[in-house]
Amino acid sequence: MKRIRLLSGVNQNSLRRWTTRTSVLFVLCGVAVLLRLGPFSASSGTIPLIDSNGNDSGWRAIFDVSLDPFVGIHTYSVDFSQDAVFIQKSAEFTQPSVNGVFPTIPITFMQTSANAVQN
Repeated sequence: MKRIRLLSGVNQNSLRRWTTRTSVLFVLCGVAVLLRLGPFSASSGTIPLIDSNGNDSGWRAIFDVSLDPFVGIHTYSVDFSQDAVFIQKSAEFTQPSVNGVFPTIPITFMQTSANAVQN
């Protein structure tokens, strides 16, 4: 009985090297994509205040990363004529209130540019 080689005419060592290199490249590309998306993801705990037109307010919002699924910050607009950034914050409070007061969700606003809007 004749043995059939599926990849006849292909050097098996070259194929292994190509497969390994391709796998490594695929993994590196995946890591690069994750690193690129990480800081801009709404679930990162750090959100740059940039509107949909790409106008950067010069500020970022920072909150505890464990609150990712429960906190959302959306930048509506950066208006340089009013020297202001307009945002909406949403939060889901999962812990019960104590005497009618819910636990706080601290959000810190950090200036990231010397030309940041002031309001």
